[in-house]
Amino acid sequence: VCKMEVLQHSATIIASLAAFLAPPVIVAAGVVPRAGPLRALVLGLSSRLFLRANPVSQRTNEVAALRLCLSAEDKDFYSIVTGPKGVGKTCVVDTATEATFGVVSVDVAPGKPFDTILTDVFTAISNTNPRVVEPHDSARRVLRWHRFIFRTPVTVVLRGIERKPTQQFADLDGAAKAMAHNLGIRVVIDASDNSLPENAKRTKREDVIEVDPMPRSVLESVPELSELLSALKGSGLADIVWECVGGVPADYLRLFKKWKKAGRGTGSELEAVVEPFLTDLLDQAIRDRDANVVANPRLKELYALFVKQAEVPHKLLQESQLARPSPDKVLRIRRSPRGTSVLVPANGPTAVVLRFALIEPPALWELKNILHNSQPLASPAQ
Repeated sequence: VCKMEVLQHSATIIASLAAFLAPPVIVAAGVVPRAGPLRALVLGLSSRLFLRANPVSQRTNEVAALRLCLSAEDKDFYSIVTGPKGVGKTCVVDTATEATFGVVSVDVAPGKPFDTILTDVFTAISNTNPRVVEPHDSARRVLRWHRFIFRTPVTVVLRGIERKPTQQFADLDGAAKAMAHNLGIRVVIDASDNSLPENAKRTKREDVIEVDPMPRSVLESVPELSELLSALKGSGLADIVWECVGGVPADYLRLFKKWKKAGRGTGSELEAVVEPFLTDLLDQAIRDRDANVVANPRLKELYALFVKQAEVPHKLLQESQLARPSPDKVLRIRRSPRGTSVLVPANGPTAVVLRFALIEPPALWELKNILHNSQPLASPAQ
């Protein structure tokens, strides 16, 4: 049976190639659309044959969950992979879609409207120049040929670019709904918390996979970080870096590059790399907090709660008639193990800044003392 399926599949591909190579007069007559089968073949095979730029994700649970979502046949649903910036969302998506036929990735800038997103997607699918050829009809033809040849729909990954203050949300969820429902495309939205409105995750048409900062055990299993983590541990810096950076592999990779550039030294040489790196992270977190307080002085009361608590009930915002800024670089919403929504610091540096109410980044030795003498934070009962 398996051999028969392989032969049938091969025959389909050969037939498609034959269609592409058909005489121009037949093509001109509209019997065989030349661009459709060739582009479908290239699109389908390229994502199987070419290696991805990102490393394999160590988040086995999230990867398995996304693969399960993509295997479903319900065309009205799409997937959202979201979480803080730098925690490895894109690695999860790339690992889950590895060796998948016909994966198309499209970057979506903040504020981009529905119709522009669709045009960008159709252009990527059809590989046409929208100034010369209208991409919608070409893309629909490629989609039909792809499903015919590979027996599976095209997968489109919409990668939301990080939104800055004053920038509007892109209509990622609207475009995803249209592509999934009207065209049968498998759609994955890869976007940070600040690039996707909260109500986009509550339309009942999406499968949401929340990617939180990595647990320390998972971070320590990332092969690309093993050399740096070993050096940090040997120099007595592993704990302080973990406390300040948290489970954000992108920041560890940035630290690794700085350490590599400095010669991969240990002891005091490594400290000379770590101290300015942590100072920059904490300084940015302090500036983000202070900017929010200047814009809304009442936020100072909310931030003060994190001196003794690791999380704050989200309902407190409504009870206090307090609005978070958008985008919010200081706090994010997370689902607690109890099933309720809570506010937590947006990242590791912000957690340290709020916990110790820092006014300016301390020196490395002072930071060590602060963290060493601190008491565990409480999580309030809901």
